[in-house]
Amino acid sequence: MNLGAALGVAVREFPLKTGAADYLLFADRKAVGVIEAKSEGTTLSGVADQSAKYVIGVPDNLPKVQEPLPFAYESTGTETFFRDNRDPEPRSRRVFAFHKPEYLLEIANQPDTLRSRLHNLPPLITTGTA
Repeated sequence: MNLGAALGVAVREFPLKTGAADYLLFADRKAVGVIEAKSEGTTLSGVADQSAKYVIGVPDNLPKVQEPLPFAYESTGTETFFRDNRDPEPRSRRVFAFHKPEYLLEIANQPDTLRSRLHNLPPLITTGTA
């Protein structure tokens, strides 16, 4: 395993405290997320529970952006779901491609997620407008 090979590295069949993740994702030499890979045709809606147990099982001696890991993917190769576990109500959503490691680092370092900021918007002022 050479975490310095690139900014983003995916390590296959990585042993965790909660089982072996199909892929453990690293960005800038720190664990940022997991990928649960399934065969094509598998319904991904029930796979989120499996990837959820991997984001909490990272060995203590491994560098990570935070604990539990913020990002989880479920993928069949033709269909991919992404979940940001820091959201107020985390849920997987369909994406067209895996995010670049630069982007994962950028959003991991933001104090709040987009959904958190949207969830905490002030109430709309509807009085006194023409």
